[in-house]
Amino acid sequence: MHVEQLELLIAVVREGSFAAAARQSRVHPSAVSRAITGLEHELGFRLLQRSTRSLRLTEAGERYLDRVEPLVSGLADAARYAKDAHEVLAGSVRATVPTSFAWEALTPHLPHLHTQFPDIRFDWVVTDRRLDLLESRLDFAVRLGQVADAHVVAQRVKRMTYRLVASPDWIERHGLPSTLDALPVDQTLRFPLDETPVWRFRTADGLVEVPVRGPLIASNTRILRDAAEQGLGVTVLPDWLVDEAIAQGRLVVLLEDLAVTLTTFDASVWIVLPTRRYVPARVRAVCDALREAWAPAKES
Repeated sequence: MHVEQLELLIAVVREGSFAAAARQSRVHPSAVSRAITGLEHELGFRLLQRSTRSLRLTEAGERYLDRVEPLVSGLADAARYAKDAHEVLAGSVRATVPTSFAWEALTPHLPHLHTQFPDIRFDWVVTDRRLDLLESRLDFAVRLGQVADAHVVAQRVKRMTYRLVASPDWIERHGLPSTLDALPVDQTLRFPLDETPVWRFRTADGLVEVPVRGPLIASNTRILRDAAEQGLGVTVLPDWLVDEAIAQGRLVVLLEDLAVTLTTFDASVWIVLPTRRYVPARVRAVCDALREAWAPAKES
């Protein structure tokens, strides 16, 4: 038997007909029929139950395909991996990135990416919607927070820490809160997470949830940061968005001894791939470059 016969069998089962498998494999339908007949003859049992209206695997065919399909996929992956070792990193890479993270963390690295990979064409889908990787024909996604989808491969880039911040101007006008009870919950700038929003603080007595309300709700975190810098209120934002503003004195961290989050204390930046199997060399190279660019700075 030949690998080509097995690939045609898999295509027939996946597509549901000889004709569709022939189109997908770009061969004549008679070639598909000959391949399946030859395979059945060699094996000594029927793989497919065929009629004018339906086509399905026999019980023996199901057992055979369960064992053979991973082997065929593995052979194809091995051939592609070997080919990658001799190929120039070229072609297209299509990925989705959350809006604010794209502006703050991706854009500064674009010149280096294009210099590092001059033969790769990048297609960045910038959106806060969590797109289906397969349906949207995406090579990978950058996601923030947690990844609960068991059908994807999530690689942690770095942990994400939230900061409670306000501008020096706001602090001058309202004072620096020294306890949670002094936090002005009616002057908060917040992300629209749910109908009864809370900020979660980890204190010596355990987790404390503080209901918040305020003059501004925005689904874009850059708007919240800019509003905080302009003295409109207090907000909770991730480190990658506010650390530069804190270092430059445009924002000040409040209640520094308390950890704070909007959802969970185990939030991270992730690179998510649609499959655990073969990943093209160009995609692996770009993901590795981004992980290196976004990795936490090493202390000297």
